[in-house]
Amino acid sequence: MKPNYAIVASALFLLGVSGNSVLADGKKDCTTHPQSAWKQRAEAESVAKAAGHKVRGSKVEGSCYEIYAISKAGKKVELFYNPVDLKLMKTVVK
Repeated sequence: MKPNYAIVASALFLLGVSGNSVLADGKKDCTTHPQSAWKQRAEAESVAKAAGHKVRGSKVEGSCYEIYAISKAGKKVELFYNPVDLKLMKTVVK
């Protein structure tokens, strides 16, 4: 019996699409303001520390500040802050 290549190709495509969405768990759209209006990334780290997180690092992700931290419960978390008002937009527990 010969495999139906159209079905195999479709299955591989769907697997690839769903696999990419699983990896993309962050947030990239926190603000539309220009970077000149953003507060310093260190201020976002301070907000995370004040909330009880142990900050391990940070970076700019799209138009968000992404803070890598350990929560009070000891879990790894990624915190996404709006860089203009430092509002917490999303938390991802790893």
